[in-house]
Amino acid sequence: MRYGLFIILVLLSRVAFAICPYIDNLPQSIPADQVIRLYEGCAVGSNDDASQIKLARWYETGTQGAEKNMKKALYYYQLSSDNGNAEAQARLAQLYQQYDQDKAGRATLKEYSNSLLKGLNLNQGSDPEFQGEFLHPYVLLVLANEKPENKWYYPTETLTAPSYAKSLLKAYKLKEDKKNQLMRQATAWKKRKLLEMARQVLPKDEYQVFVSTVYPSKGKADAFQRSNMLKDFRKKVEIKKQQDAEVAKTFY
Repeated sequence: MRYGLFIILVLLSRVAFAICPYIDNLPQSIPADQVIRLYEGCAVGSNDDASQIKLARWYETGTQGAEKNMKKALYYYQLSSDNGNAEAQARLAQLYQQYDQDKAGRATLKEYSNSLLKGLNLNQGSDPEFQGEFLHPYVLLVLANEKPENKWYYPTETLTAPSYAKSLLKAYKLKEDKKNQLMRQATAWKKRKLLEMARQVLPKDEYQVFVSTVYPSKGKADAFQRSNMLKDFRKKVEIKKQQDAEVAKTFY
């Protein structure tokens, strides 16, 4: 009964965010194509990071009943990366670098990016430094290698980068002005993530106060007020995540 209800919810793209990771508990007798559809429903309909990274790996390797398809792999790595998943960010950077080695690879990336931009909602950044473009591989690696304790407002739980990410970042050779430009893009991306979480957690009036305190439109933020505001917000984010987990336990 619950399985049937779950399928309906997934296909309608109305599954609660906290429920989707529990599809790992579904019976093994379910056909592989239906399992893929369930994960895709969670990955796209509910923006579930756990489903996104699984699908990315499956489509990249052609395993778990998924036919190998690098465009789909890149798509799900992109979705997961946009949630802050350090593994997805590092792997996406690595793949971008690999495809950028020759004309055929660059053509594949261009075709992929043109089709993907039509389906992704990447243009919600309120910061002029972030225009919704695909992140540069260097930016992806910077974000992936950031300390996990600084990523508390990300929706993902995969905060630690794979071991190869640090060596890839160290190997990057960029001119100082280009590096500064890309670091501004990384900062703008993190701002967007913080504000996205704030919109989910805070009532509208509190959200406006939060934005004006943390990112004032004029002048610099008061360091003391900003620090206290972020500490209070962090507690609310932790409570929200705990509540989501409890909802999932109740469902199952």
